[in-house]
Amino acid sequence: MKAVFAAKTDYVEIDVIFDDDDAGVLRAYAANGQLLQEESAGGDGRGPNKYAKLTISRASQDIAYVLAGGVSGEGIFLDNLRFQNYYEAPPVPAPEPSTLALAALGLTALGLARRRKK
Repeated sequence: MKAVFAAKTDYVEIDVIFDDDDAGVLRAYAANGQLLQEESAGGDGRGPNKYAKLTISRASQDIAYVLAGGVSGEGIFLDNLRFQNYYEAPPVPAPEPSTLALAALGLTALGLARRRKK
C-alpha cells in the first residue's frame, strides 16, 4: 500500500494484522524517493501476537509518502493509517485603509470627548 501526503508530515502509524507467521514493514520516503526510516514487526495470527502497530516519528516534517506491506511478499492486513499534517495558518489580512481611517476617527473622537470632560 502506498500513501502519498498532500503536505509533508513527521508522524505516520499503521496497524498490521497477521494471518499466520508473517512480517510487516512500514517505510517512509522523502519527496525525492530517499528512504528516511523503516519499521517492521512480525507476528503469528494463530498466537498472542496477532497484530502490531508500526510507527515512524521524525524530528522534521520530511515524510512525503509511505509504503506498507508484507515482507518478502507475505500477505498481511493493514488498518488504521494515522498521520499528522501540520500546515501554516493563512496570513491575517491587512485592514482596508478606510477601516484604519474610521478607527483613527473614532479614537480622535474619544480623545476629544475625554478632553472636554476635564
